[in-house]
Amino acid sequence: MEDGTRRLALVVLGMHRSGTSAMAGCLAHLGARRPRTEIAPTVNNPRGYCESEPVMVFNDRLLELMGSVWHDWRRLDPGLISAATRRDLAKDAAVLLAGEFGDADVIVLKDPRLCRLMPLWEEFLDLAGYEARYVLPVRHPLQSALSLRVRNAFSLETGRLLWLRHVLEAERRTRGQRRHILAAETLVAAPQATLAAIARELGLAARQADMEGVAAFIEPALFHCAFPAELPSENRWIAGLSERVHAVFQAWETEAAPSLLDAFYAEFDAITGSVAKPAAGLFPAIRASAVDGNCAAE
Repeated sequence: MEDGTRRLALVVLGMHRSGTSAMAGCLAHLGARRPRTEIAPTVNNPRGYCESEPVMVFNDRLLELMGSVWHDWRRLDPGLISAATRRDLAKDAAVLLAGEFGDADVIVLKDPRLCRLMPLWEEFLDLAGYEARYVLPVRHPLQSALSLRVRNAFSLETGRLLWLRHVLEAERRTRGQRRHILAAETLVAAPQATLAAIARELGLAARQADMEGVAAFIEPALFHCAFPAELPSENRWIAGLSERVHAVFQAWETEAAPSLLDAFYAEFDAITGSVAKPAAGLFPAIRASAVDGNCAAE
């Protein structure tokens, strides 16, 4: 900004197939700058992703440097990246942000990979002159897992493990910062009220015309989940832990929420390990199988 104040990055942190695209699009309707080079709409997301393709490519590069990929549920270790490489990456990120968002005072940054990469992106955004504020949409883990099963032929275990890693890392990393946590379905059920609450909590201006535009933008049919008549058997520990974590988010106002999530994080991390400590063979990563369900929401 010309007066020397920091620009604002509205960062959407959510699991894949959890309504993050709709959330980012709504924030754009409130005035945040969308990226210039967006991922093109697909049959899975016909209204678009509101997500920068160059940022996604850059994030895949970060994951590769730490021996990981987007569908890896293990904890990342930023220490695997040298200080010199990290400085170079920060410069690359600043150039990338300038190219995608120009000199906009408020931008919307969205990529589910960011849930795992915020230890790096916090630094990148800060050095590029942005203050980050966060929106964390949380969808039911089984709905996200079923949606990934349809789109990627992932097992339900893989989907739930990914859900756990993404939501736990996103919540843990944004504690004490300006953020808004919400059940993803509330954006469809009450878009104007949901965006008004986000605007209040994050200190954003929200005009009535913007709110009306948000209501018209949301398409409930694109955020649905039709469960198969029969679900395959699941690993009880994975299913149980993800359900318990989701229950904490559903009752977020309770004072015990952070300590409960810390305990679940420790349990999850102890079993699944990190990229630096491979957990190969723990669970099958992908199972190619016929699917009768249909779950949408990106």
